[in-house]
Amino acid sequence: MSRPKKPAENGFTFIETLAAMGFILIAFASLIPLYMAVSNYTLKNRAKSQASNIASREMERIRNLSYDKVGVVNGNPNGTLQADKEETEANGLIYHIETRVWWVDDSFDGTAAQGTDSMPNDYKKAQVSVMKSGTTEVLAQISSNVARESEESPSNGGNILTQVLKPDGVTPIEGVSIQITTGPSSPQVGWTDNLGNCIFAELQPSQIDGDYSLTATKSGYVVRPDQEILTTTVVFGQTRNLTFIMDAPGHLIINLRDPGGNIIDKQSKVTLTNPDSGSNNYNSSNGIFDFINLFPGSYDIMADAAAYNPTTSPVTATVTAGQTTTIDITLQPTPSGHLHLEVFDYSTNGRLGVCDVKLTNQTTGDIIDVQTNSSGILEIDLEVAYYTMDITASGYTPYTDTINITASGNTNYNAYLQGYATVGSILVRTETRSHNPRNGVWVRVTGTGYDVSKQTGSYAAGEALFDSLPPGDYRVYRWGGSGWRFPRNVTVTAGNQSSVIYSY
Repeated sequence: MSRPKKPAENGFTFIETLAAMGFILIAFASLIPLYMAVSNYTLKNRAKSQASNIASREMERIRNLSYDKVGVVNGNPNGTLQADKEETEANGLIYHIETRVWWVDDSFDGTAAQGTDSMPNDYKKAQVSVMKSGTTEVLAQISSNVARESEESPSNGGNILTQVLKPDGVTPIEGVSIQITTGPSSPQVGWTDNLGNCIFAELQPSQIDGDYSLTATKSGYVVRPDQEILTTTVVFGQTRNLTFIMDAPGHLIINLRDPGGNIIDKQSKVTLTNPDSGSNNYNSSNGIFDFINLFPGSYDIMADAAAYNPTTSPVTATVTAGQTTTIDITLQPTPSGHLHLEVFDYSTNGRLGVCDVKLTNQTTGDIIDVQTNSSGILEIDLEVAYYTMDITASGYTPYTDTINITASGNTNYNAYLQGYATVGSILVRTETRSHNPRNGVWVRVTGTGYDVSKQTGSYAAGEALFDSLPPGDYRVYRWGGSGWRFPRNVTVTAGNQSSVIYSY
């Protein structure tokens, strides 16, 4: 007899449920990047839309200004607009608004660049760029020409036309800030257009030759070293042309190494020579030189370091825009000698304790600051050279001398320092009216804790010396037959001798 079958149970097992949940999670995870991308795209489009509205609003405000007011404050053209400002929208986003206004030198009546137009300010071009605050990505940009309301008026001054190009002398650089820093019409600011041009029109004529100075700056660029400041003379009715050459900076690292390849961790110097910048000296305390904003080009390098021979011929480095160039220069150590110094007290001949010693290399000017040990002794290896040695110690007068350190030799030197004076003296002289000395006259000196009498002639003819007196105020007397008379007040200072003369 067969057992009846159990009815089948419908549903999922626990393992099947876990597997299904895993697939669902994987599916959701794959959608997250897509969601983030869509969200970022939406936010960026919203920001662009807001930026476009801001740019349109700003440009409409410019169009509603009178012609004379279309320009930035202290700009050329001058006007009432702010070159840079921030604006916060209702959703909390902060935007940076950049306003630029240029003169346009239209070719219909000739151009200043060709020397055929003495009035290059034909009309104006205004441009508004909007970006998120703290960023450089332009979200919206609108430009518009602004024409005069009447015919071009006669020139009311002179002009400067600046052009900014890359080193090829052809490629223009837009958005360079040109500053007039000196001159009768300074300060003024302008920016280069898409042709690399910036026109300063109707400037007051120069009072002296070359009194107008101009500079060029743009983030991410450096100007050729010989053009950091350009000068010119403005003449009524004429246009002066100036050209700046700019490029992205290069990065140069110079490492000074010993023959073993180790960095020379000493005072060191390099000289960079370039046709445009000339020769410039730079110092380092560790043999490493890092130049982060060099104008691209070829540089000749001469190197020197303490206790090493300088290079005898230049090492050439080529600096490339936007790239890092590393140069290792190996220096050979110079011959050295040894100094054994002992410092003594001049009066006692006993060695002093710790003294400060400064050794100045008379050839290189390098300074070494060291100290003697507690026994007044210094042992040191030095580069072969003549040195100025300065020794100082508390309570002693400074000591200076010149020493010669010879190759592979030992220089032994004993220095004797004199202590600062701590006492003074009083010299008393008695004499006739014809200045002949009087001997055997009793004189007396009194002071705080001091009262001593002596006869003149005890020190020299007609003189008595009261020495080893602490600084202070004293009174001098002469015996007058019936007692101490004729008082004189004397102030004693350390290291000095005061005199009192009795003539009778």
